[in-house]
Amino acid sequence: MRQNAQFGHLYANKDAFARARRFEKIVAEVLGASGFDVDLDSPAATPRQSDLLVEGNGEIYLWELKWHSRPATIDHVHGLRDRLRTMRPGVVGVLCSISGFTKTALDDVTTNRSAEVLLIDGYEICQVIDRGLDIADLLEKKRYQITRRARVWFLDGRKSSLITKPVPLPLTRECIDRATDVPYASMTTRGNDDLLFTRHPLMFGEYGPGVYVLRLRLDAIEELRELEHLIGLLYKEFHFADDPEFSIRQTNAMWAGVGAREFLTCAANIEARYAKIKTRLHHSEELWTFAEIRDGIMLLSIRQRSSKPYLLDSGELIIRATSLPIDLSSYRKVATALGEKRPSFAIESPLETSHFYFSRPVKISPLRIITITEQGEQIIVGMFVRNPFHRRPEALKTIVRENQGEQNLRAFEKLVETDVLGCAVKDWIPAEEAVTGWHLLEIGVAFFGGVWLLHCTCTWKDKKHWERHSPDDPALDSIPDFEAERLNREKMERELLAWRERRFPR
Repeated sequence: MRQNAQFGHLYANKDAFARARRFEKIVAEVLGASGFDVDLDSPAATPRQSDLLVEGNGEIYLWELKWHSRPATIDHVHGLRDRLRTMRPGVVGVLCSISGFTKTALDDVTTNRSAEVLLIDGYEICQVIDRGLDIADLLEKKRYQITRRARVWFLDGRKSSLITKPVPLPLTRECIDRATDVPYASMTTRGNDDLLFTRHPLMFGEYGPGVYVLRLRLDAIEELRELEHLIGLLYKEFHFADDPEFSIRQTNAMWAGVGAREFLTCAANIEARYAKIKTRLHHSEELWTFAEIRDGIMLLSIRQRSSKPYLLDSGELIIRATSLPIDLSSYRKVATALGEKRPSFAIESPLETSHFYFSRPVKISPLRIITITEQGEQIIVGMFVRNPFHRRPEALKTIVRENQGEQNLRAFEKLVETDVLGCAVKDWIPAEEAVTGWHLLEIGVAFFGGVWLLHCTCTWKDKKHWERHSPDDPALDSIPDFEAERLNREKMERELLAWRERRFPR
């Protein structure tokens, strides 16, 4: 990592004009060393003659540098935005102010995005110049936050208090293929959207004109062990209704699974995961985990760098409560641990969900099964299957048109982007049972916090046989030495299935 004291030496220069010119040259040198093409005093930047026109990574940036004793104001933002309008569409404005920005300037950049403007403060540019912070990475994080989450993001030097207060993680009840050492499923995706498979039906009790939502930044979380403590704290304070689901996305590769411990294991196994994929690696990957909690739902999202030391950044925790909580103590504990002094709820619209029920069977092929153990027996509660609609948009469109029109087609188009689907099993069945096949029953889609939640439900093919025959089926009378009081429901159903196989051979 490059470290020097160029930024610190600038403060010793009392000549404001000379200091400003030197500052521009230093920033230009840093950008050039990072692979950008830099044009100092470009004619394209007129009428100003003291800015940088920067090109790199397929983007063009117009930098304006301010070394004033007071924060940059909304007038400075408007001035930069006016200059952007004189240039070709798509040029991104960068306003770098050593003294930071006023609240009105921050609000204007957040609400008025007719021309894209990024803000860099003195702390961040110091980290770039004297600490070797990757300027390309910084710009991309800021663009991600303003375009995807409509907020101005700054690099924060605060440290988390969670590291000194570890909380145990919840035990995982469900698991993927106990016989394997990989507690997650791998898949490929070709779309630009983030996907997360959930076994929870997309009915969150969000009704009425608005929902109470708490959003907390995770700037204090930099390492996986800190993330582990945060998840433990969330479980302690809000109690997960079931094992949380997770998804990790790297360009065209994705990994998904269930369980808080498995989520952290998957994130930590970054080298092993990358060794098994063939894709262009982005400098960071997206991590998501979703859970139903007491009186609502939560989604945690954070980025992990794809190269050592694999630090975390740009995280956010979203909690949606079905009603305004009377007791806010749990929310305050979590917010305080993240360095937020005054957490507050905002009112947002209920999540829009789309549901689709198949009128004819859609065959699927299981790849990995999700089981729980009850009374010593493994029960199938979910699975990852080959996606029957992968790269087959016309097949999906035909089914949607035939059954419910095209109003929800856009949401369901996410189904064609991945080669694997995560499904919940409607009718749980012992893992040792033999079935003749599996098919999809329904699919639900919701957009939550920048990620598409997909709830797919499947069942085994013999389901209708059991519906036609009640547990007191007369066929049981033909089973020798049958004693109903000594057989639990699972054993009784296995006996009944064996009898039918003998009576009605396929």
